[in-house]
Amino acid sequence: MASTFPVWSQLAYLIFCLIALVGITIATWLRKYIPSFLHRPCTGSLPSRAIALSGIVVMLALLVPTVIQLVTYPSKELIVTFCIVIGRLSAWAMSISLFLSLRPVANIFKIGFERIAFLHGILGILGLLAGIVHGVLPFYFKSSAAKIFARGGLEATIGCGLILLSLLFAIVYRWLPHGYRLFRLTHWLVYVASALIAYHLYLRDDHFAAHYSAASRTSSGVFIVCLCLSFMERLVELYSAIRQWYHTRRSVTDSVKDSKPLPYCCRIASLNPLTDDTKGLPKACQLTIRCPLKPVPGQWVSLSFPGMDAIGHPYSVLPPLPGAEHEQRFLISGKGFIAQKLLNSPPEALVGEPVLVQGPYGVNDLPQQLCPSGEYAAFICGGSGVAPVASIIQGLPLSVQRSRVSALWHFHNVDSLDLIYPSIGDVGSKRLLYSGDNGQRVAQLLSTIVEDGTSVADESCKSGPYGLPHVTLLDYHSVPETEELEEFVTSAYTRAVEEGASRMNFFSCGPDPLVSAALKSISGAKLPHGLSLGSVRRENFKMLPCSVYSYGILSDGMRFATLERLAGFFSLDRREFDMFMMGVILRKLREALVMSLLLV
Repeated sequence: MASTFPVWSQLAYLIFCLIALVGITIATWLRKYIPSFLHRPCTGSLPSRAIALSGIVVMLALLVPTVIQLVTYPSKELIVTFCIVIGRLSAWAMSISLFLSLRPVANIFKIGFERIAFLHGILGILGLLAGIVHGVLPFYFKSSAAKIFARGGLEATIGCGLILLSLLFAIVYRWLPHGYRLFRLTHWLVYVASALIAYHLYLRDDHFAAHYSAASRTSSGVFIVCLCLSFMERLVELYSAIRQWYHTRRSVTDSVKDSKPLPYCCRIASLNPLTDDTKGLPKACQLTIRCPLKPVPGQWVSLSFPGMDAIGHPYSVLPPLPGAEHEQRFLISGKGFIAQKLLNSPPEALVGEPVLVQGPYGVNDLPQQLCPSGEYAAFICGGSGVAPVASIIQGLPLSVQRSRVSALWHFHNVDSLDLIYPSIGDVGSKRLLYSGDNGQRVAQLLSTIVEDGTSVADESCKSGPYGLPHVTLLDYHSVPETEELEEFVTSAYTRAVEEGASRMNFFSCGPDPLVSAALKSISGAKLPHGLSLGSVRRENFKMLPCSVYSYGILSDGMRFATLERLAGFFSLDRREFDMFMMGVILRKLREALVMSLLLV
């Protein structure tokens, strides 16, 4: 009977998925030779056309085998064929989604999971919908339902029912008494559902292997392997979180003045409010924590503050200070929820308070990607988005000349300038856009450096105020216009040609209006002859969920349950949490679809 269902058709999903992944891996290794237009950003959530193209390739690797198996499957009952094939589509979509969530995979692709979170979400939703159809469809055809249930289809139906129940609680928990607790507890149903679906796949593939060939076992085999790898990674994270909590809770003798913290014990070392211009109101702060983690330049971590917020918040790390290898610094904007909580608390009262740190996340060779030999890099950042830029600039290889780097920073806080300028002041060309009301103090901070000759002014820019050619004063708390950014891009092109660079790479990080204006200016500026446009990379956390889903959407169910067990220690305030979550309710609905299937 094997001839009735060709072996190549049974292996179609495996073959096409391997071709897609191998092709994407090769393209990643040869990204320097990819046409420049593929490096440019897309509209929407996808960070580049290359990643959008990779997403199309992955989706085709799932849809083409689906069509092949629908055509070649030997059953005469169309509904049975459709139900079986759509179940395999669900399994493979879930498998790829689980595979992409693994941290080593993100490191292999050299992109970091946060840049493919949108693709991960699409695959998760596809697997969810296909799984629901596979589990519910037999109920509408009584003649087929009996056969399917008799062959093990009941496990899939129960699994889909548990997933739908978890999804229901994820949406309506706000309107139920103690709904948030139910929301966290019902996430554990997804583990049971995933185990049932895996068991169902194993039974079905075992049945097909007996009638056709052993090639039918590939669907269940790949799914179970990816599921186990993802689950093991979640267990490692859970173990680290528990150790960190345990040592933080038990380290009552840990002195605030100690330079070396206990393993996994992270505490606030200092909190310095940064005043906003002449009004004297703190709008940002520098947070320093004692932490054993050591992110590389450009990476970020997720911080959770017990007693303030149960949700982790992603922050990029500032360059470390000399001799402070056990401390990490963060520039936190005053507009965020957690920043308001920090700034409304006395700084001295927060010293020594515990912090839960997860990470680091992101690419581990970002400086090498942006500034390889013979290329030029330009950075456009705003507000606290300067943190990864400062880290990248300070982490550039010794072989990279600072004259091959241009940087533009839009800010409105004078104290943050005093904090950041030493990290970006030695680049070849810089531009500071200030939208505060204390330009005189900005001039006082910078005039000494300019007079000493250590600051290289951008001669292509028109003269700025107070005799500082690289400073531009904007309207109070305004956003730079596209024309102002395009002027910087044009000057960066000129510098790149003068330096003999062959390619131009851009990195933009900051508020959405600034990033959007930066992308428009890059597209609008004329590229000089002999200079090609390389990668255009934008980084922000707008599409990331509130917790650490950004490299693993699957991890939060386990972490939520851990927080539930440690609720007494965390002193959670549900009212404050709900106020914070109301601002992201639309995004939460999308995340609920993904989490409800893939929280393993």
